[in-house]
Amino acid sequence: MVRDTENKRPARSWKVVHPKYGEITVNELEKMIDFERYDIAGIRAKLYGKSLRATFFGKFYEEILKGYFEKEEHFKVHPYKPRVLLDHIRNSSILQREEYSFINNCKNHIKELVAKGRKIFIPDFLIEKEGRRFLVEAKVWPAWLGEKPQKRDNRLSHEVAQRYFIDYVWLLSEKCSIGGSTVDVHGKMIVWWERSEDHENIKNDYSVWLGQTFDLRYMREILMKLIKERPEWYIEIIKNVRSHVLEFLDMLENCP
Repeated sequence: MVRDTENKRPARSWKVVHPKYGEITVNELEKMIDFERYDIAGIRAKLYGKSLRATFFGKFYEEILKGYFEKEEHFKVHPYKPRVLLDHIRNSSILQREEYSFINNCKNHIKELVAKGRKIFIPDFLIEKEGRRFLVEAKVWPAWLGEKPQKRDNRLSHEVAQRYFIDYVWLLSEKCSIGGSTVDVHGKMIVWWERSEDHENIKNDYSVWLGQTFDLRYMREILMKLIKERPEWYIEIIKNVRSHVLEFLDMLENCP
């Protein structure tokens, strides 16, 4: 925090960014916080609780997605992380679809990644239904349920997709390694936080560019469905997470 060097105390005209109220002065901040109630750690928790929730959610949202794909959409979720090798991409016919700028941009990006020593790419899931396999990547940055969205890329517009998807060079692969075997890949799926009005255009464009099925899911919609319907498997995950967290906090508070 910026300080008034003469009085050795916060300069009240300086501004800070509050995660809920945006840019406010130090004086306004002091009026909002009961300093006698909160110590320094408490103040940070009050100001950055949203960041803590997002970080915490990142520790188990993949488990929720795995349950969702298996129980709600009836996919088989392979137990190991898929590995896309550089050779899988180089030997893919998708790489030859040079009439599309996305493919050419990815090819140039592959050269940059290879120069940095990258040879293996690991999406989050390989899921399968009716003999068709899909590589899945989940990028979930929550603007938490019910809160005002932040100025970040949690809503998947076409412009956001173009900026991020170029890094997912595994999209160009038609094969992956899983559990020691090499298998065919028939489509790709991205899980983002929230949809935009570009949803259908993104699906259609990338399906054409890749020559494969390209699908999208949105974590916010998945969570709203699960919170409303409360399937047993989902409630069990939440109970287990709560139990582990409380056990850990109890250890921090009571262990000698």
